[in-house]
Amino acid sequence: MMNMSGGADRQAAVLKQKILNAKDDVVIKGKKYYISNNGDDNNDGLSPENAWKTFNKFHAMGDFLKEGDGVLLERGSTWRVYKDITVKTGVTYCAYGKGDKPRLIGSDKNYANPSLWTKTDTENVWVADFPNDCISVGNIIFDVDKFTGWKCRSKTEVKKDLRFFADRENHKVYLYLSAGNPGEIYSDIEFCLRFDFFSCWDDTTHNVTIDNICMKYCSGGGIAFCAGGNSNITVTNCEIGFIGGDFLGDDNAVRGGNGIGFWADQKNILVKNNWVYHDYDAGISPQGSPYMIAEDIRIIENLIEYCTWSYEAWVSGSYGKFIRHIFKDNIMRFAGYSWACEQRPDPQYSSHFNGFPNHMAGCFVDSVYENNILDISSWNLVAWNWFDGPKEHTGFKVRNNTFYQSENERHMALMYGFHEIYGGTIKTAYCQADFEEAVKLFDPEPKLVKWFAMEEKDENC
Repeated sequence: MMNMSGGADRQAAVLKQKILNAKDDVVIKGKKYYISNNGDDNNDGLSPENAWKTFNKFHAMGDFLKEGDGVLLERGSTWRVYKDITVKTGVTYCAYGKGDKPRLIGSDKNYANPSLWTKTDTENVWVADFPNDCISVGNIIFDVDKFTGWKCRSKTEVKKDLRFFADRENHKVYLYLSAGNPGEIYSDIEFCLRFDFFSCWDDTTHNVTIDNICMKYCSGGGIAFCAGGNSNITVTNCEIGFIGGDFLGDDNAVRGGNGIGFWADQKNILVKNNWVYHDYDAGISPQGSPYMIAEDIRIIENLIEYCTWSYEAWVSGSYGKFIRHIFKDNIMRFAGYSWACEQRPDPQYSSHFNGFPNHMAGCFVDSVYENNILDISSWNLVAWNWFDGPKEHTGFKVRNNTFYQSENERHMALMYGFHEIYGGTIKTAYCQADFEEAVKLFDPEPKLVKWFAMEEKDENC
């Protein structure tokens, strides 16, 4: 996969270290339940010395958490999981101890084992089983993030290296690999299983904190509040990578997956100091129904890299509102330069800030988008929907943002779009002056605008 440089390399490196080294400072007033690789499922879980060992024990406990309780994962520990953690009202999910963030891996095992793969009758096609109690496999990651698979809609399409098909009915993965048995060729193979690491399907769930947890490799969502009606939700200091890619329904038509997502009505949401990367859809996204009201949403100081959309504000009807929506001090990098966009049917709509399909100028009230960095996109930096053309509007102040774009091989220049449900006017740029003109349609007072021509790109500008 690509390892790119851009205009914000230094700032991104600093922010990444700040996120990775964030301290544990959440307050838990109720019972604390501890889980550690060094624990024992026969323990009561109520102290570090008596921690549980596995999430099998956690799930087997049933509906035991009470408002004010906390679930603490030991730093340095790693768990392979593929069942949602269903968040509960008033509960905090966080880290304890010393070392790296606790890691949740959405693959039941490392499939880099020759005995797990069988050669099929089709040349260069190998088959492996995935768990019978799992829905599907949406992506495959090889050699610790170096390569990804290419998901096919049928077994007959598995004709090139790393193409694969997940047979949901029989729980098998068919992978094309001309070099030989995948378990011999690669040292690490992770099946991204279909589930959400943290999920909520209850609109009465409130006052939830998720802090300082690393989540990688699942083909559903990372953190998914899907019910609507949730409030007082905090997501801080997390690392969330390689999310999404499975089909949303049984018809193999649409694939999805957001790193951090909220659906429909939301109130008092804080998403701060997270590193989100390589997601199939959006890194972070509040979105939803025609009449949704998203109120007091703060998205601050996040690093979002290699997603189709770094940030997506999406409402499906003409009456939805984003009220006091604050999006500031975020660094967004390399939208569209990802495993996902290579496979998507619509890569031309990749962008850092995506507002659609409604008339977004009328959706925002008392909202601010400021001091963010938009650092190189394969297509648009901004895809923003005005029915009557780009113009400033009172409900959404855009100021003091930094814009970098690099001329690329896919396009002779940046395509900077304001679209009406995947249409509308595209503003192109072929030089610094063109780029400045385009940017000011969205941000009248940018902090910095920099165009990188192919022959003069400087990663340390």
